[in-house]
Amino acid sequence: MSLKIPDIIAKKRDGGCLSEDDIKYFVTGLTNGCVQDVQVGKHLSTCTFSLQADVVDHVS
Repeated sequence: MSLKIPDIIAKKRDGGCLSEDDIKYFVTGLTNGCVQDVQVGKHLSTCTFSLQADVVDHVS
C-alpha cells in the first residue's frame, strides 16, 4: 500500500491510530527531506489536539 503524508495526517486528524508502517513512512520522509515543514507542523498540531481531546475525555 502506498501511503502519502497527507493521508497519514488525515488519518490521525480523523481520530485513527497510526500503524507502525505509517510512523516509519513519516519518519523516513522526514529524515530524507520528502516531508515539507508545513506537513510536520500540521502533523504535530494534529497530534497535540488529539492528545488534548483524550485528556478532556478522561477528565470528564
